[in-house]
Amino acid sequence: KNAQTKEIPIIFLTAKTDQNSILKGFEVGGVDYMVKPFSHAEVLARVSTHLQLNQLTQEKNLLIKGLRHSEAQSRLITLHTPQPVIYFNIEGVVTYLNSEARKIFSIDSDEQYLGFSLEEKIRANEWEQLKAKGFSSRCTVHLKGLDEVAFAFQASEIIVDEDIVYVGVLQNISNLNSYDK
Repeated sequence: KNAQTKEIPIIFLTAKTDQNSILKGFEVGGVDYMVKPFSHAEVLARVSTHLQLNQLTQEKNLLIKGLRHSEAQSRLITLHTPQPVIYFNIEGVVTYLNSEARKIFSIDSDEQYLGFSLEEKIRANEWEQLKAKGFSSRCTVHLKGLDEVAFAFQASEIIVDEDIVYVGVLQNISNLNSYDK
């Protein structure tokens, strides 16, 4: 319970072999136990292993904390950007829309967009072009139901938990005189 020592792995050295005693050792915070008699080499090997595991666990926790902080910053930036931003997977299933994208798709809550596919929202031939280009090339798209409005669409690929995620941005280009497709 001491903050300075709570991360130190405890290995019990005991002469007791009954299951209740062993379980009690784990309940009070032990990570391993050794029953007498034990060898010097075995003690060193177990201590070394648990110190390495402890170090790796601490490094992992720091990485997770950093990733959560980075994700929170990214979401905050995305939330307040004036452009419609869409997170989606390789199948086109939407995992996040910022407030501007929600307006375009007439979506009020998280439940409404979770699981919907961009393929359902973008003209079929334009969707196929986006897929063929790996979503990263800037393309003109028209959303179903908003055929008179043209959008420039481009996405960037990122890796999240070993999965490919795309972050796409829509830009209304209906009022521009010319645009390279």
